[in-house]
Amino acid sequence: MECWKESAIMVDVETTRRRDLPADLEFNPNIFKPGLDPYLSEIRLLQIGLSDCVYVIDCWACPNVVVFADLMCSEEVLKIGHNFKFDMKQMMRQWGFKFRRIYDTMLASQLLSNGIVAHKEHHLGAVVERYMKVSIDKSAQTSDWGAEELSEAQLRYAAMDVATLRPLASLQLKLMRDRRLGLNQINAAKIEFDCCIATAKLELDGIYVDPDIWNEADLDIRALYLDTATRLKEALGVSNINLESPKQVLKALRDLGVPVEGTNSKVNLAPIKDRYPVVTLLLEYRGMAKLLSSYGNGIPGKKKKKNQVYFLERIHPITGRIHPGFGQLLTETGRFNSSKPNIQQVPNTDKGKFRFACTGQTVDGVKNQYIVADWSQFEMRILAWFSRDENLLKAFSFGDDIHTATASIMFDVPIESITYRDENGHKVEGPNYWMRSAAKSINFGLVYGRGITSLAAQLGVTKERAKELMLQYFRTFSGAKLWLDRAASSGVRCGLQTTISGRVRYFEFDRTDRKKIASTERESKNTPIQGSNADMLKIAMFRLVCALEDLGWDKDVKLVNVIHDEINLEAPPHLAEEVCDLTKRIMEEVGNELLDPVPVLADAGYGLDWTIK
Repeated sequence: MECWKESAIMVDVETTRRRDLPADLEFNPNIFKPGLDPYLSEIRLLQIGLSDCVYVIDCWACPNVVVFADLMCSEEVLKIGHNFKFDMKQMMRQWGFKFRRIYDTMLASQLLSNGIVAHKEHHLGAVVERYMKVSIDKSAQTSDWGAEELSEAQLRYAAMDVATLRPLASLQLKLMRDRRLGLNQINAAKIEFDCCIATAKLELDGIYVDPDIWNEADLDIRALYLDTATRLKEALGVSNINLESPKQVLKALRDLGVPVEGTNSKVNLAPIKDRYPVVTLLLEYRGMAKLLSSYGNGIPGKKKKKNQVYFLERIHPITGRIHPGFGQLLTETGRFNSSKPNIQQVPNTDKGKFRFACTGQTVDGVKNQYIVADWSQFEMRILAWFSRDENLLKAFSFGDDIHTATASIMFDVPIESITYRDENGHKVEGPNYWMRSAAKSINFGLVYGRGITSLAAQLGVTKERAKELMLQYFRTFSGAKLWLDRAASSGVRCGLQTTISGRVRYFEFDRTDRKKIASTERESKNTPIQGSNADMLKIAMFRLVCALEDLGWDKDVKLVNVIHDEINLEAPPHLAEEVCDLTKRIMEEVGNELLDPVPVLADAGYGLDWTIK
C-alpha cells in the first residue's frame, strides 16, 4: 500500500446520520446531533492525503476500510488531521481503530496562539488563512453527506480540505522553534497530540450518571434552597424582596449597614462574608441556585430558558451515559476544561449532593468500581522543582504531608508537636497544629498569588500577624520566594511564561495600568505551576490509555473524567484493584520523571462512587 511509503499522511472524514438507527429512537436533536455525535453518525468519506495525491474513499461503496487499521496505530507513519479528535472518535466508534503518532493542526494553532487575543478562531479556514495567507471555501462542509450520489463539488471539497494539512503543519512546526526568543514548543506539541488520543477515548467513553441518585440530590438541595431563601429574606428584613434582583439586594444590604458597592459574589461579597452573616447566607443561597441550574432540574419557580438543557437531559439515548466535551487547550494554563455539561465542577463534597456512581453498571450482577487517582500536593512539588529551594526539598524528604513539614521547618518545632499517629495509626492533632494551617494557607497563597489580606481572612488573624507569618515563611523558604519574584518580573518584562515542557503563554496587557501589571505578575507565577501540572496530567493520560490497550483492558475500562491533577476511571470489579494500582504507578512515574529530584506521590482508591477518596 502506497501509504506505508509515506513519512506522513493527511486524514479526514465526512460524516452523516447513521442509516441503522432504530426508527423509534427518540432524542433531542438540539442536544444529540446526527453527523456530529459519533454514536448517531457514520462515516461517508475517508480522505487519505499522500505527498503527491489525495484518495477520497466512499465508505458506502468501499466498506473494507479495516485495511487502514494498522496504519492508524503505526508509530512509523505520522497522521495529520485538523480537530483530529472528531475524526478519531468516529473511526474508533465505527471501526474500532486505535491511534498512535498523530499531528493536529488545530491543537498546534491553539498552542502557538496561547494568550494572543487576536487569534481566537482555530477552525481550519481561520488557521489556513492565518498561517498560509489563503482562503478556502468551506461552504460544502454542511452539505448533505448522506445523499445517494455525492456531487463533484463535495468530492472536490473533501480532497482540498485534506490537501491543505501537510503544508500547514510544516509552517506550524517552523514557528514552534523560535530561536530569536529561545522558545521550542515541539515537546509541548507532542504531549498535546498524544493526549488527543486519550481525550478521544475520554469523550467516547462518557460517564455513568445514576438518575435516582441525581434526582434525590436535586430534591435535597431544592429543599435547602427554599429554606435558605426564607431565612435570607428574614435576615434582610424584606419579605417580598426579589432575591434575583441585584438592585433590590444591594438596597437591602445597605439598609442593614453592610458596606457594599455592588452584589458581585466574588468581588463585593466574598471578601466581607466573615464579618456579615447575612452576606454568608446570600452566598450560600446563590451557590445552591447555581447547583440546581447547572446540575439539577432547574431553580424552583424559575422558568426554563430557551435552549437551556438540564443535566440529566444529556444522558445519551444509545449509551445511557453523559458524554461531555473536553478542551485540551481552551485555558491559558493548558489545563483541561469540560463543557456540555461541565462535569469538572460538580462538587465532590457532602452526602446528599450530586455524585457520580457506578450503581447501574454491573458485570454478572456485580457493580463496577469508580477509581479516583490524583497527585499529592502537586503545586508545592512543582514549585520545589522550579525554585530548588533547599528547605522545601528537605520538607518533601520528611514524608507525604508537605504542610506539616513546612510548618516544622518554618517554626523550628518537631513534627510530632504538630501532628502524630497514635497506637492505632490514626492521625492526632498536636499542640502546634495551628502551625500546619498557617503553613498550608501560605503554601497555597504563594502558588495562587494571594496577599496579606486574603491570608489574614483565611487564618482569622490580623493583617499584622498575617504579615509576620508571611515574612517568617519567606525567610525560611527564601529560594521559593526568589523564584516567584523572578517569575513575576520576567512575565511582565518578556510578555510570556513557560512550563516544564516548553509550553508558552503570552501576556497582552496595558503596561501603564498597575492593576493589569499586578494581574500579569500573579499569572506569571501561577502559569508555570498549573501549566506544568497540565503537562504531567496529559502525559499520564496517554500512557494510561496505551497501557490499557496493551493489556487488552481498553474496552472494559473507561476513562470518565479528568480534573486538574486527578484522573477518574470506571472498571469492572475484577479489574478495579489492578487498574487502580496501574494508574497510581503511571502517575508517579510521570511525576518523578518530570520533577526529579523532587519525590512525587499519587493517591488512588476505588469504590462505588467518587467520594471514596
